[in-house]
Amino acid sequence: MRYIAGFCLVLFQFLPVSSLSGQDSAFYTDSKIIYDVCFSPNGEIIAIADKHSVKIYDFDERKLVNEFKGGHTDHVMAVEISGDSTMLVSGSKDGIVVVWDLISGDILTTFNNHNGIVTSISISSDSRYMSSGATDNVVILYDLSNLSVIEEFRAHEDDVMVVNFSPDGKMLASGGGDSNIYMYDVIDREIITKLKDHTDWVRDLAFDPDTAFLTSVGDDGIYFWSIADRDNMFKRRKTDNPGHWKTSISYMGQSRTYVISTIRGIIYVITPHSVSTKDLEIPVNKVINRPVKSIFFTIVAATRGKGVVVIPGKEFN
Repeated sequence: MRYIAGFCLVLFQFLPVSSLSGQDSAFYTDSKIIYDVCFSPNGEIIAIADKHSVKIYDFDERKLVNEFKGGHTDHVMAVEISGDSTMLVSGSKDGIVVVWDLISGDILTTFNNHNGIVTSISISSDSRYMSSGATDNVVILYDLSNLSVIEEFRAHEDDVMVVNFSPDGKMLASGGGDSNIYMYDVIDREIITKLKDHTDWVRDLAFDPDTAFLTSVGDDGIYFWSIADRDNMFKRRKTDNPGHWKTSISYMGQSRTYVISTIRGIIYVITPHSVSTKDLEIPVNKVINRPVKSIFFTIVAATRGKGVVVIPGKEFN
């Protein structure tokens, strides 16, 4: 079973794209295969994982303002900007986690604690803690105030695909190839519980803005979890729709409104009252919503063949 699951990961992340048809990237990148993107909290800049570097663009002007080089020797797989906009953290196929000064682009420190590909990075909302997950099955918790490792969690039995802090920063969640989700207490540095209803790979997960719910996506569907009571976390419901492998999920600033991407390139914006779609016709690695206060939304997708694609809300059907 582990071999089959690992084979699926390789297919999803590392095979070359044979065709680059379709619309061009909204931002110049050296590669048309982009594994991750993230916004600054105010939505003014976007960070793009591009080969061995991270490109920083002014989003509205589409202007390159910096490029972080020299920290990695292989493709960058994960990027995250801190809530106070002072740091950017990147993780790579080389197994290294790099903490950068977001303004100067200087390297503040590097961590070489993983023995596998770093697949996910998350920073707590108060910019105090950071976490990384990797294909060595390990979740690491860091203290960014003194740039140190404070805990390593080894509960997963297969590749860790995602780590994510709750909006209040008190909990951390991880999911991966063993089909399990683990919930951690950040302060006490211990596992709260294991959510084990998934039957296949967990690709991504996201907390509802009020931290009462968690939504996870993977190869077997979308799962909705109630997590308000730490002593009684449970699956509320599951849906197989939309179909195909789900590759990422991101909440859009309000409860029960989120965007989901799939391996076939269809992006879904789901609200309590509607579902709208956009077909990019190319696999999507990551999809996020621009965090600005507006009645209109803008979705950004990191794709396997079209670089970074920007989709205004009006283009969704």
